[in-house]
Amino acid sequence: MVDDSPGDTWELYVRSDNRVEEFAFHRGGTRKPSVVIAAREGYKKAGPLLISTDRRGTADGKPR
Repeated sequence: MVDDSPGDTWELYVRSDNRVEEFAFHRGGTRKPSVVIAAREGYKKAGPLLISTDRRGTADGKPR
């Protein structure tokens, strides 16, 4: 889990079909992890919602 702190930045990458493809978090302070990148894939419908079932990513370059 990532706690927000001053100087943190978030990047959100959205595909042309409005699905979230990836997000990146860059911590503004010295606490770890300093960079978290998470991809979203494998979408499935759950009623009216579209949920990503495959969430892969890294925290400071290591698998998370």
